[in-house]
Amino acid sequence: WGTSSELSEQIVDCPHSTPRYGQGDSFAVDTTCMVPGALVLDQLRRVERETYAHRTARLVPRAGDVVFAREGTVGTAVSLPAEPKVCLGQRVMLLRPSVTLGSRWLELALMSPPVVEQYQRRLVGTTVPHLNVSDVVRLAIPLPPLAEQQPILDLVHKLAANVDSACDARAEAAEGLDSLDASILAKAFRGELVPQNPNDEPASSMLE
Repeated sequence: WGTSSELSEQIVDCPHSTPRYGQGDSFAVDTTCMVPGALVLDQLRRVERETYAHRTARLVPRAGDVVFAREGTVGTAVSLPAEPKVCLGQRVMLLRPSVTLGSRWLELALMSPPVVEQYQRRLVGTTVPHLNVSDVVRLAIPLPPLAEQQPILDLVHKLAANVDSACDARAEAAEGLDSLDASILAKAFRGELVPQNPNDEPASSMLE
């Protein structure tokens, strides 16, 4: 184990201001375009060159850096791809992992139950929960040998894919059940489920 500060080459917080969005060739990363482990590319907002320069003055993000949400959707972590070029928006901070751990491992570890338990106790604010930077840099991160990290990641991703597949199958089954229920109800109202007495008054007439 090691603290996030011990296991990171650099940690920077976002500028405490709202980016000036425009039509530039770079983007701002914030909680609106982050889901666990991935950027939602069509939610990224463009910034002009001057805004990008201002928001990267302390550190220019690069592939493999991990962006961590410390406000709002606290705990979401994303390892940055090589493209597109991004700066930090609001409510996030950036951790650059050291050579002792891969970026995907840091991303996964920050969202793992042992780490979540640590920062849930430190959340402040009622309307918009957030973590202080000082709390994030002290988070204890599990650190297996580098050679073991990828097999563990492969297993986690395989299990996650199985869960997604099971959820899709369940949703499909539920949709089929809804259709079956509707079909059975339609047959019931038409009197097709049980033998009918021709002398009985139709249900539609009774409803009228």
